[in-house]
Amino acid sequence: MRLPKVYNPYVSAIIATIGGSLFGFDVSSISAIIGTDQYLKYFGSPDSTLQGGITAAMSGGSLVGSLVSGLLCDRLGRKTTIMSSCVFWMVGSIICCASQNVAMLIVGRVFNGLCVGFTSSQVPVYISEISRKDIRVMLHSESHGVFK
Repeated sequence: MRLPKVYNPYVSAIIATIGGSLFGFDVSSISAIIGTDQYLKYFGSPDSTLQGGITAAMSGGSLVGSLVSGLLCDRLGRKTTIMSSCVFWMVGSIICCASQNVAMLIVGRVFNGLCVGFTSSQVPVYISEISRKDIRVMLHSESHGVFK
C-alpha cells in the first residue's frame, strides 16, 4: 500500500511531530494507572524500586532508540526510519496491554521507548530537511514544542 504524497510542509510537520508527543502520552498514561487498585492488585503492589524500574523502562528504550537511530537513518533514510519506528510503538503497546507479569510490562515499555527515541531524535532533522528555508525555523521550533 502506498501512502499519498503530501507536499505541504505544515501538514508534514504536524504528522511528523505526533511521534514526539508519544513520550508525553506514555508518561501521563503510566502516571494515571500506577495508583489504581486494579494495577496494584494485578502486579502485586510493586515497591518503589520495582515501580521505578517499570517507569524508567521507557526512558531506557528511548536512550537506546536515540543512539541507534542515526545508524538506522543512514541505512534506511529518515522518513522510512520514522515510519518504521511506529511498529515498535504498536508492538510495545500490544505487549503492555497483554502483560501477564511485571517483566512483560517492562519489555513492552522498552519497545515503546525505542519508538520515542527514534522519533524524538530524527523528527526535528526530518522537518528541517523537508521545509523551505523561510519557514524552517518556525517548523523546527514547533517540533521541539517551542511555539513562537
